[in-house]
Amino acid sequence: AVRRGSAEDRVLTALSLACYATPSFWLGLTLVWLFAIEWRLLPSGGMSDPLLDPEAGVLARAGDLLSHLILPAVTLSAVTIAATMRYQRGAMLEVLGLPYIVTARAKGLPESRVMGRHAWRNALFPVITIFGLWLPILVTGSVFVEEVFAWPGLGSLAASAAAGRDYPLLMGTSLLAAGLVVLASLLTDAAYAALDPRVRQS
Repeated sequence: AVRRGSAEDRVLTALSLACYATPSFWLGLTLVWLFAIEWRLLPSGGMSDPLLDPEAGVLARAGDLLSHLILPAVTLSAVTIAATMRYQRGAMLEVLGLPYIVTARAKGLPESRVMGRHAWRNALFPVITIFGLWLPILVTGSVFVEEVFAWPGLGSLAASAAAGRDYPLLMGTSLLAAGLVVLASLLTDAAYAALDPRVRQS
């Protein structure tokens, strides 16, 4: 947002828009085709390698788990990162046009202080709100991502419970999701209070 109109800004805006508009299941399938089938750099799915030696050490197990986690994590976080970038850019552009930014620059404050203490700090509020909305989704997982990568998670568990009419399990997952929403709201309010003195005083 600070370098609005530059080549870097145009490239990042185009990439964020493309990631935001890309369905997660299509992105996951594309990553599997590239990294698992074509280049054979990462496993295509699952949580661990079934052929891994049961007596393998902690580092070997951790490395195997991380290699299986990379593609699902990238697929699940791509949309979130893209949305965060777009909201952060829009908020920064709005804040940079406000009178107090012009006043801070007129006082001769360093540009780094104007950006960090006055502009970026006040542009964080929309991003914090978006983070509060996305946190339950990131924790509970995405059904599409878990199905593509055969990753056992809460999203696929809830889908299986709904398909099998397992109402106690479905109520449990729904209660957990509701608890995560409440937790995200509390974290968002705490972040607001830390950034805005008016919230602390009220």
